[in-house]
Amino acid sequence: MKNVLLIEDDMWLADSYRDVISSKGLECEVVATAEEAMDTIDARVPDVIVADIMLADHTVIGLLHELQSYDDTQKIPVIICSSLAKSAIHLQEQLHEYGVVEILDKATVTPEGLATTVEEYT
Repeated sequence: MKNVLLIEDDMWLADSYRDVISSKGLECEVVATAEEAMDTIDARVPDVIVADIMLADHTVIGLLHELQSYDDTQKIPVIICSSLAKSAIHLQEQLHEYGVVEILDKATVTPEGLATTVEEYT
């Protein structure tokens, strides 16, 4: 079974996303911080990562940089799902170097739309 790591500090939203992603036959683990994400990744490398830009402890950029420094994590596709998506669009090329394959706007994406995007990269 394909494994998705969802990094989202809004637990209501995270539960909504996880429920729909899981309904697609994917295993979805939710964490709220970059530190929890690294611990989870160390235990089991996910097939796809979905992350907000602003996390409870850091921005996702530090985590993306960390992932690029290890052979087993640098090829993981990352989907950014954030209310800051419009601001991040101008960084799309730079973020692509960090494994970001999509930038989705929380204001317009539905849980079903997110799950469909996740399926494209599993």
